[in-house]
Order: sequence, then C-alpha cells, then structure tokens
Amino acid sequence: MITGVVVSFVHTVLPAHWAPFVVAARARRWDTPALLTVAMAGALAHTLSTAFIGALAVAVGLAASTRFGALFEVVAGAGLLLIGAGLVVQAVRAGHTHSRSPDTRPGQTDFAAATGLIVLMLVSPCEVALPVYLSAARFGWTGFYVLTAGVAVGTASGMLLAVLIARAGLKRFNAHRWERYEGVTLGAALLLLGVWILVAAP
Repeated sequence: MITGVVVSFVHTVLPAHWAPFVVAARARRWDTPALLTVAMAGALAHTLSTAFIGALAVAVGLAASTRFGALFEVVAGAGLLLIGAGLVVQAVRAGHTHSRSPDTRPGQTDFAAATGLIVLMLVSPCEVALPVYLSAARFGWTGFYVLTAGVAVGTASGMLLAVLIARAGLKRFNAHRWERYEGVTLGAALLLLGVWILVAAP
C-alpha cells in the first residue's frame, strides 16, 4: 500500500501529468471545481490503465510463482534491485523529463478538451509501477487490490495537490526543477522494496 502511494504520487506530481490540465483550464476559462473534476477523472483513468497492466503483471507473477516457487521471489527481488539501480543511475546522468501538451484549439468544445485530457491519462499508465505489481504477486490478488488502492490514493492526491498549487499561482514552487529527482525517488523506492523481498520477507 505504502509503495503504491509513494510511487504513484511521485510520478503524478511531475508537470507532464498535471500541467496539461492547468493549461487547458486557463485556456478554456474553467473554474476550480471544473478543473478538479476533470483532473480527478484523469487520475481515475490513469489508475485504471495502471491497474490493467498491473493485473497482467500479477497474473504472470502468480504463474511464475506456482512454477518456480521460492526462486521467483529471489528473481523478483533481484529484478527490483536492478530496475531501481537503473532508474537512479539514469536520473543522475540525465534526469527524467517528458512533456505533453493538450490540444486546446479555439473551436474545440469544453467536453472535447476534457475528454482529450482524460484519454491522455488513460493511454499513459504508470509504467514504473509494473515491477511493483510483479512483486505483489506473492500476495495474490489481495495484494493486487491493496496495491491498486495505494496507486489510486497516490495518483489522486498527487494530481489534486499539484493542480491546486498551480491554480493558486504559487510560481515559486517550480515543479520542473524536481523532475530530475523522479528517477532517484522511484529508484530508491524499488531498491527498498527489492531488499525487503530478499531479506525481510518470510
């Protein structure tokens, strides 16, 4: 649950996720309730697509665990360590930036703009959560539901916090400056999870 919250929150508070909503709201002159409604719908779409690929990862993990037994836990833990270390190294070398811009053409309706933003979130799941879902296979489908609940909380709270800060005009909070720390934070979370699976888990 905690891992799901942390990974999804850190991933969501980056401008690539919430900035299109804020820009579109400004261009379309949406009030705060409208912005929050569309942003929360986007967070839900993001959670659903992440849960979908997560379910596939859990299914693969359950099959592998049944076939290989305790060896699967060692492989899953080692895999998390490798992925986490890779994210940290990549972040230190180059940082992590990506941008998306919403389509806010003058002739576009509010419904079309909102739908486009929500679909944008639906087709871009949190790929960093995949190895976490794979490791959750050891807890079966109950672990999947708990992890997904954590992802939902982290995604929704990250989106809510980010759009409210941006809406309030707190420009001193330059979120773009923090993008380079995403890989380090997520990598560290995966490293800790990998160590827990290899050492502390029964």
